[in-house]
Amino acid sequence: MPRIIVVLVSLIWLTSAVSNGNATPVLELRTSPPVVVAQCGETVTLTCNASSSNQFHIIKAMWLGANVSYMCPSQDPDIGAGGLCERKADSLNKYSFTLTLANMMPVNQGQYICKLYSSSGIENSITYVTVQECPGTFNFSTNASHTECRFCGVYPSGTVHWFQGSNNITDSAIMTDNKDQNGLYNVRSLLETQPGNTYNCSLWIGGKYLVHKEVQSSGCRLSLQWICFVLGLLKLT
Repeated sequence: MPRIIVVLVSLIWLTSAVSNGNATPVLELRTSPPVVVAQCGETVTLTCNASSSNQFHIIKAMWLGANVSYMCPSQDPDIGAGGLCERKADSLNKYSFTLTLANMMPVNQGQYICKLYSSSGIENSITYVTVQECPGTFNFSTNASHTECRFCGVYPSGTVHWFQGSNNITDSAIMTDNKDQNGLYNVRSLLETQPGNTYNCSLWIGGKYLVHKEVQSSGCRLSLQWICFVLGLLKLT
């Protein structure tokens, strides 16, 4: 009986050793940073690191995100759709794949997946990219009866608040917005104004004012209309 036990133990040890010797090496894939918060127009770099305890062969590597794919070639960098994907071999069992995204816009934000096909199997790792508020640009137009404030290329969409002095007169305004191909918004607000008065139009986004602008309506105030009348007569002579 003891001899049988010894034989069984030996067989179990031998089977385990053979099994471990033939085991496929574990491939580890990690993206960094795991979360990216970018400014509008900023350049973002995402890195994917692949490593294994043993040497492995890369079949194909790519980044998937924002409805596009970026292939990472084995040698030369590949430029495509505003991104640059580059592969670097640190050793025969360590590789990195770097994706550079220029001019980040809201339409580019979302989940980016690094996917690797290799002799050790298929693995993927995820990075999340978000875009912060974009203040955009401001302009306005005015005539004798109305003033319009325009905030172009902002993100996310906001609300235009109107003030005259300390009085909030936003309820009297008409606001519209539309989204462009980059995921940015053009916000317009039209207010009926009195000639020669000063107003403030401010863009409210995410619980705070992102932009404050002071505008003056065109035309003359009632108390100065006689001056305007005289100036008009002079222009006619």
